[in-house]
Amino acid sequence: MVKQDKTKMKALLEDQHDFPCSFTFKFVVPADKIDTLENLVKEGNKSKRPSKSGKYISLTVVMDVKSSDHILEVYDSVSGVEGLISL
Repeated sequence: MVKQDKTKMKALLEDQHDFPCSFTFKFVVPADKIDTLENLVKEGNKSKRPSKSGKYISLTVVMDVKSSDHILEVYDSVSGVEGLISL
């Protein structure tokens, strides 16, 4: 993530959330990358749903976060997963 984008996202997160709080992350990955993603996101309650074709899997993770920095760390940690879409 570009530093300017991080600054904007951090400000937006802090404006819309009172920390600590529960935060929902939503990711979509090619089915063959779901294990990689799950290994990077170990915390939280997870639920998975395959696409109709089975080519992609959506992963929803509800996690208790301490701060906007904690959220950005999660996004940074998964950013290298090939084909990842963060919603």
